[in-house]
Amino acid sequence: MAAGERLRSLRFGGGGWGDPLQRAPEAVLADVLDGVYSETVARSEFGVVLRLAEEGIDTLATENLRARMVCQDPSEPGDLLTTA
Repeated sequence: MAAGERLRSLRFGGGGWGDPLQRAPEAVLADVLDGVYSETVARSEFGVVLRLAEEGIDTLATENLRARMVCQDPSEPGDLLTTA
């Protein structure tokens, strides 16, 4: 850079902290109910299957989905969102 020039860098979002699959499902549900995340993000990023009509969590489906997400090779295409 030349003298007198400026560099401006903007960063959006954040990487978060910790493994999203280790986040408490109840915390994910609370964020969805508060409008922080969508139900789709709860499932795709956190592996949490919600029952929004009851404002609850499908615990068995969440455990199964998280187990499949841990085993999935990120380089392989796959759709874990359509089944729980």
